[in-house]
Amino acid sequence: MKLPVADDREGLGSGAADFDLFLANRRNHQKWAWTWNAGVRFNGDPKQPGAGSGNTSGSVAGGFLWRVSYSWIFMVEGRYET
Repeated sequence: MKLPVADDREGLGSGAADFDLFLANRRNHQKWAWTWNAGVRFNGDPKQPGAGSGNTSGSVAGGFLWRVSYSWIFMVEGRYET
């Protein structure tokens, strides 16, 4: 949940609350892991005049983690949101 605590008169926020639901999973192996998540966000209507209306958006993402050494991990992630 995103709360409208920024000053919307300064253009720092929309002045509306947004709610986000998501599902995520990670599958671990000995030296690597893959991860994915998917979600939907219900965007509130902005309070600024002429700013349009809040639309519902969806997202999907996937990633790969590889243990290079005891203290180093290489990570790649891609994300798409409507």
